[in-house]
Amino acid sequence: MPASDFESPVMIWMAGTDALCNFFNKPWLEFTRCTQKQEVGNGWAAGVHPDDLQRRLEIYLSSFHERKSFEMEYRLRRADGEYRWMLDHGIPRYSREGEFEGYIGSCVDLTSRKKVEEELEQRVKQA
Repeated sequence: MPASDFESPVMIWMAGTDALCNFFNKPWLEFTRCTQKQEVGNGWAAGVHPDDLQRRLEIYLSSFHERKSFEMEYRLRRADGEYRWMLDHGIPRYSREGEFEGYIGSCVDLTSRKKVEEELEQRVKQA
């Protein structure tokens, strides 16, 4: 299959040394129905659930300053307005010379798993 025919189901983002996002892949843009121009910088933050934004920023920025990987869950608004749970994993990027170049991250929709967990929790409470 030609590389151009491959589509990742994973939403990918990248940030530069300034901690600002500078790239979002096609699945991310399709999920949010936003353009690259709308999402770069801090534009993506408009889609994060207001109850999750501060914690998400704290985890990201503290990890960024320490140059360490992170994993977190938060809700991101899909193009239809529904908030979906995301598992976001970010890792620092380095040049061949060992210079820090920013972060690359991936988001996977966890909403179905969260719903199953909630259903199981309700069943346990009712038992």
